[in-house]
Amino acid sequence: SKLMEHVKSIADKNDEILVLVPASESLFEFYRKFGFCESFYIFETNYSLEKIKPNNNFMFNISELKEEEYLKIRNKAFDNDGYISWDLKHIKYALNLENRFYKKITIKSQDYIIYYYIYNQGLYIIETSLTPDILETVIFYLSKEYIIKNAFVRMKTVENKTNRRFAMLYSRNKIGLNKNAYINLVLD
Repeated sequence: SKLMEHVKSIADKNDEILVLVPASESLFEFYRKFGFCESFYIFETNYSLEKIKPNNNFMFNISELKEEEYLKIRNKAFDNDGYISWDLKHIKYALNLENRFYKKITIKSQDYIIYYYIYNQGLYIIETSLTPDILETVIFYLSKEYIIKNAFVRMKTVENKTNRRFAMLYSRNKIGLNKNAYINLVLD
């Protein structure tokens, strides 16, 4: 409690915001007592590779890309009120963590990003700008490259789907964000 009050006083003094991702659902209520508000939501889903039916009606290309290009595509895909943009230095750090992969997917001259890791025969997609309908086919393709049985996906909110609260914000100015504010790329 003392640490939280100290951090908030520094943020207030410097007119900065604080963002945190509670480690469990019960912590949302705990942080709310310190003035944090739920500000960021995500859509999570998982796929069993046995049940995926790829759409063979569209062609796509998966390729390598530099961190600068990843950041450019990311900023274009997610920019809206409340989007937390990382600078290039921090994007490079995140993308180059051990056993993490990032790729560009091009469909009809439109570029998308996907950032993931493989663990225990699971594909864990940390961030993607793909839509769920396209993502399923890309997961099927990636399952041919890696030995995976399931895919677990965390992505920006999806309309008409159940999105879950993900992160909280503190600001002495009580700024509000739109429902689609985006912070998905975190180092968990």
